[in-house]
Amino acid sequence: METIAREVQRINQVLMDRYPFWAIHAARVELRVGDKYLGKAVKTAAIDGDILTVNPEYWESLIGETRYSLYSHEIGHVGLGHH
Repeated sequence: METIAREVQRINQVLMDRYPFWAIHAARVELRVGDKYLGKAVKTAAIDGDILTVNPEYWESLIGETRYSLYSHEIGHVGLGHH
């Protein structure tokens, strides 16, 4: 089974090939795997513009393209300035 970091690298490659605008935003985001960010619980994923925190239990519960969708959604917050 791939690690979360390796899967995110693979997703970033797909973004670079298909959607370079979003890949630019993804390239500057640091990935952290955990269930807390600044002392607050992270049930799914959270992004502050610089750090993407992914709850590993939630990530592992996702199947197929839903991981890609979750990651892309979070990167979308950065690209649109909604973080």
